[in-house]
Amino acid sequence: MIALGFLVLLVSPILPYEKQRDMEMLLRASYQGREVLLKRKIFTAALATLLLFILVYGYELYRIISHRGAFSFIMAPVQNLTLLADFPWKATILQYLIIFYITRFLLLFSVMLFVMALSLFTRKTEQSIALASAVILLPSALSLMAVDKLK
Repeated sequence: MIALGFLVLLVSPILPYEKQRDMEMLLRASYQGREVLLKRKIFTAALATLLLFILVYGYELYRIISHRGAFSFIMAPVQNLTLLADFPWKATILQYLIIFYITRFLLLFSVMLFVMALSLFTRKTEQSIALASAVILLPSALSLMAVDKLK
């Protein structure tokens, strides 16, 4: 939830800025058009997502390792953990953590692309942040507050 909140704040303002400053016509009339700028904005957003991932989940991984000591436990089977006793594949804790964090990064990256797609529909930065927050953060916050269904 923390990573999603910061992702919305980091990525939402990237695309609406050119609309807010009425630069669309100038960008369309330029030699390379909007294509190069859009690729650079996506690259910048991807770098911001990677940095956010390293800060949030790197700290989480550091806490896991510092709590359990050095890497002495990392090569043990993942089934030794109480939560993962029924894990279907034979894997070490290290392999499980690698798969887990790669999956988290890919999900965060796809959310970044979704936030950028949402921000195409807005003209102002504030609207973009509000729209992305309503679509991404609000359902997560409601599920954390245990709001199952509105009857």
